[in-house]
Amino acid sequence: MPLNARLVEVFVQFAQHATGDFQVADILHQLAAASADILDIAGAGVVFNVGDRMQLVSATSPAVQSAEQIQDAMMRGPCMDARASGRVVIEEDLAAHPQRWPQFCEHAQSLSLRSVASIPLLARGHVWGALDVYRASAGSFDETFLRTAQALADVAVAYVVMAHDRDQARAAHQVAAHSATHDPLTGLGNRALLFAQLEQAITAASGSGIGVLFIDLDNFKSVNDQHGHLVGDQLLIEVARRVAGALRPTDILARYAGDEFVALCPDLPTPATLAQLQQQVQQALAAPLTLNDTELDVSASIGAAVLDPTMNSADNLLRAADQAMYEAKRRGRP
Repeated sequence: MPLNARLVEVFVQFAQHATGDFQVADILHQLAAASADILDIAGAGVVFNVGDRMQLVSATSPAVQSAEQIQDAMMRGPCMDARASGRVVIEEDLAAHPQRWPQFCEHAQSLSLRSVASIPLLARGHVWGALDVYRASAGSFDETFLRTAQALADVAVAYVVMAHDRDQARAAHQVAAHSATHDPLTGLGNRALLFAQLEQAITAASGSGIGVLFIDLDNFKSVNDQHGHLVGDQLLIEVARRVAGALRPTDILARYAGDEFVALCPDLPTPATLAQLQQQVQQALAAPLTLNDTELDVSASIGAAVLDPTMNSADNLLRAADQAMYEAKRRGRP
């Protein structure tokens, strides 16, 4: 098959691969394999830029893999120079110029590799990696060879950039989604997420007990007034940690408002289980607490409610727990 036709076939394969949910490594493996198939070489290796190093991703033979690994170990070699310069680096005879990269040249020759060209994967002014192509004999790399290798590298890096942009967009979406449903201070779920989880638990209850603990810190405003908001924030973080530690692994704790927390407790064997959890939370909060060399007395008014046939929504269940909390506060119970 003529070279141009083979190139077209490879580019079609790249495009077909990229229509799926591909990973960067997939494209780089395809680049190495296509280079070895189309070019007159002993083998190809592809490295990818990770931090301050070039990391080997693909090699078409054990000899090429070993040659690439010695570059990484020595931090010297053609791909390192291609990365630094952003230009194609060529050595037509490794035996004739051993001083260029001494350890690499010696090792490559021991593997019967005599010449190398390193083509940087360049896009947006950034070197993303490099394609290293090796020959078993010394000699020049003609223009057709280099243009073909460059075309393969250019197509591959275009898809690498595409994957990078896709992954960045996904990460940004995940951060935005997390921010919309979580409290930035404590990392707990927020009110919106709590309601969604409550509704889901109620829908899936199938007769199993669901309970809620509504936790309101006592005298939190005085902590902010006397010690500042930094100590107040640290207190909320510590309260969240203590309450979560007093609950079961299957329970879900959320920050409902400024100094209010709600614990969703599904699959309660009996109502007494919720009462036991409430006691454990009270005990956890009653332990001595020192923040910034300041001793604080922490207590909370806690209201408990268990789902019953009269409650058909998250609002009703939360309202019952909220009323129980205010009754506890009115009675002066911690």
